[in-house]
Amino acid sequence: MSAQTAQADHHNAPSAYRELALKSSREIHALKRLVSRLIATCTGKNTAADQKLTDFRDVLYSAQDVSALLPRLAVIERMVSHQDMTQKKAQSHLEQQFHTSGETLQRVTGLPAQLKRDLRELLAKPANSDTERTQHLIRLLQLYERAVTLQATRPRLNRRK
Repeated sequence: MSAQTAQADHHNAPSAYRELALKSSREIHALKRLVSRLIATCTGKNTAADQKLTDFRDVLYSAQDVSALLPRLAVIERMVSHQDMTQKKAQSHLEQQFHTSGETLQRVTGLPAQLKRDLRELLAKPANSDTERTQHLIRLLQLYERAVTLQATRPRLNRRK
């Protein structure tokens, strides 16, 4: 290697280092934003986990050395895993209750055929996301409301005759 090449490499080294440091800083900033958004999304399901996540976010933004956060991440990961299992059990119970309630409504006598058809269609549709599950529950409640309204108005109609 010639003296000029060595000198050029030495001169370019600070520039390459600055570019690498800038890139690393941007990546860390992007990861911090992502973690903050994930924390905001996860908040509200478990008070203890909420506190740990908030503490983690605060330390994340003030920490110079991210490796110091690894023990906190392990604790949070266990809490989130436990919360996920709890949520899946609750979701399964909700799904069972949804079908049980729908089947109970189907057995009510005197309901219009259209209401029963709507109910059968609803119970046959799979709910693939939380949003769809919520929509199905709302629709089931609407069908229940229609059924109760119909049942409540029937005696009045019979009395008028």
